[in-house]
Amino acid sequence: MDRVGNILPRVLRSGEGLSKLADAVVRVRFEELFGDLAAACESVQMIGSTLHIVTNNSALSHQLQIDAQAVIKRLNEGSPTRRVRSLKVQTGRRG
Repeated sequence: MDRVGNILPRVLRSGEGLSKLADAVVRVRFEELFGDLAAACESVQMIGSTLHIVTNNSALSHQLQIDAQAVIKRLNEGSPTRRVRSLKVQTGRRG
């Protein structure tokens, strides 16, 4: 019998509806890893392999851009979902 961790990546790649689940996993993982910083974000959304973040805090936006590679690495470590390949940070309100 296969472990769920061995099967899950294959299942997540198999369908369009499941890509929404993968997106949700990345958002939840971002919130778990970055806690208070994630709470300061207006929006965290996966579009393709890019994580789009909107925050009205310009200092946070700047810091996320500086630390983009470290953020991507932490999100991808041990994640059974698709890989985050890039990070796009926007200052302002979503909409």
